[in-house]
Amino acid sequence: MAKSQELQQLENSIAILVSSLTEFINSQIQTTIRQELAELRRQPADSRHKNAPPPGQIGRNGSVADGPSGVGSKFLTPKQVAERWGWHTESVRRVLRQRQIESVIISRRRLVPIAEVERLEDEGRISRNNG
Repeated sequence: MAKSQELQQLENSIAILVSSLTEFINSQIQTTIRQELAELRRQPADSRHKNAPPPGQIGRNGSVADGPSGVGSKFLTPKQVAERWGWHTESVRRVLRQRQIESVIISRRRLVPIAEVERLEDEGRISRNNG
């Protein structure tokens, strides 16, 4: 019986330790994300991508420079990529799920870096829909 109680105490201690460690890691991740977003907001206008619209204006790709998300015009949504390439939105999402195109997840939204989109276009793997 004493062995069972010791095992239960050990399990409880491990559960508390895992919970504390998880909270610590999550807070560190949140802090890092906040710092990176603040750094993005501090970057001068000339360090943004060459095709970025002026701050606060909507670009051809539908992105808004220095928008509320803090990501500026460095990323496109799957819908924006689909419109740019003349694809169906679900086709873009499928290749993203298959990791054929580089992407990031920010605030539960999968975004594609403009640099990746332009790289694929420059390599000739994707032709941009100019219609």
